[in-house]
Order: sequence, then structure tokens, then C-alpha cells
Amino acid sequence: MTDISLLRQVPDHQEVFADAQTDASIIIEILESVPHKGIEALEYHYEQVSDLNADDQPHQFLHVGPLSLDSVAKDSAFILCGQQEAAKFNEGAQAKNTVVVCMALLRLPEHSTDILVTKNTPTRISSKSSSHTDSQQPMVVDAKRLLEEFTAMLKTFTINNRDIFG
Repeated sequence: MTDISLLRQVPDHQEVFADAQTDASIIIEILESVPHKGIEALEYHYEQVSDLNADDQPHQFLHVGPLSLDSVAKDSAFILCGQQEAAKFNEGAQAKNTVVVCMALLRLPEHSTDILVTKNTPTRISSKSSSHTDSQQPMVVDAKRLLEEFTAMLKTFTINNRDIFG
């Protein structure tokens, strides 16, 4: 994956990585805590992404639940995977791709902070999308495997310096 900050400006509260071959991306955000509890806080963040993507389809959650990450966010970590329709770069409804969105919320209440980790994996690229190529092979994506890989990645997540939270 490529560090997107090498290609364009990325907000200070984000780290963004993308794979040009698969069009997958990983986004890590440090956010102010939202006033929702538990899974509802993660669903709120998911709704925000859905709204930004102009996804007007009913939410299709593949998995929602707690996440065991005691070294980072004891009893305050949650994970979900869902499917959204999203166009890159606001290309419009005709260019919407189908994307599996795996999202984890790590709550740090002592710092009034939410860390949101999101992995976006396209399962269908629209022929109108800037990501489409004529030689593109059909995408076969196993959502269960994506969830397992995302969970394994999260298990390696550490915070080396909590002083960044003030």
C-alpha cells in the first residue's frame, strides 16, 4: 500500500494508505469522541461515511460486535463490516462502486478520543468509475476473509505515545 500523503495533502488527524492494484484503502483517524455509547458510536461513524458517499441504500451489515483489543482500548473497541455504494472523487451516481467497509472504533475515554480505523475493499468497480480498466477481471471477495484479515491487522495496532492526546 502507498502512503497517500506522498501524493496529496491528508488532514493532520488522518493517515491514508491505498493499493493501486485493488483500489483498497486503509484510513486511520483520530477524532473527538462522539456522544454515543458502544456499538452505537461505531454505527454513527459508519452513517457519517455512508452520508459522505451518498449511499442511499439500506445498510447491509455483514458483522457488528465488540472487539478484544485490551492493550489499546480495554472494553471500548468495536468492529463492523458493511457494504456501501460509493463513487470516488464525487464522480456521481453512475460511477458508484460496491465496497465492503470494515470499520473499527477504539474509544479512549480518558482522552475524549475515538480512533477510527477503516478498510475499504471494492467488490465491484463501475464501468463509469475512474478506477475502471478495460482489462479488469471480475472481483471475487470473501467478506468473511476480509473481516478476519482486518481483525488480525487490528490486533497489531499499538499506541506508542499517548502524550499525543494531550
